[in-house]
Amino acid sequence: MSLRTDALDPSISFEDAKPTPKWIIGNGQKIYWRGCFGRVYTSTNRHSAIETFETCDGQATVPQGKALFLGGEGGRVKE
Repeated sequence: MSLRTDALDPSISFEDAKPTPKWIIGNGQKIYWRGCFGRVYTSTNRHSAIETFETCDGQATVPQGKALFLGGEGGRVKE
């Protein structure tokens, strides 16, 4: 299963968001980001990305078995 990214829901508040860089280990949780690029890995191999996306605002559900790295200058992440 790949990571399906969607446009960011405009109603999401980022007041309590964390700065990047940030690793998220998938367990089915919903993640929201602003100004981040992403790299998707299997949770057992965080050396070779299996998917990438460029800097954007978005959201996704990170499935079990995947790890997501979000980075970007000034990027913010909310779980």
